[in-house]
Amino acid sequence: MTTHTAEEVAMLLENGARASDSPFQQAAIHLLTYTDLPGRADLAPYLDIEDVELDGQSVPAAWIRDWHRLGRLENLLYLHGGAERLVRLAASMAHGEPVDLSATLSGLGHAHARRVLEAVAICAGVDEFYAITETPALQRNNDFLAGLLGETTLTGEGRSE
Repeated sequence: MTTHTAEEVAMLLENGARASDSPFQQAAIHLLTYTDLPGRADLAPYLDIEDVELDGQSVPAAWIRDWHRLGRLENLLYLHGGAERLVRLAASMAHGEPVDLSATLSGLGHAHARRVLEAVAICAGVDEFYAITETPALQRNNDFLAGLLGETTLTGEGRSE
């Protein structure tokens, strides 16, 4: 396989998910592309890449070859806790791999939790009807954290402006 950037692999996976026409594949890729795996060499053995027809054009696309092994994190280097849990949940959505939701969802930060909520909406086929938006409580939390860090404001991504 040729070397691709993280952004290129994410685009290839998104094309593959769109071509699959499966909301479960789309939700799984939505989670997977929120981790650092698309930019890592240890994901390459899991990928199949080929051209597909999308919107009347031939485009390159990628698929996960073995969700079962990926969900068990076989032959993957270290993933931080949030990414590891998103990969396991992605495998569950894509392949039906059982996952312990109490262990997977507990302690997720708001950004990871938001991604999970979006993935569930995609699975249910209602993602186009709902938008997950920040509430005043999240803004208060961001303002509190900014005060602790000596910053004036924080964006929704948790970085200072």
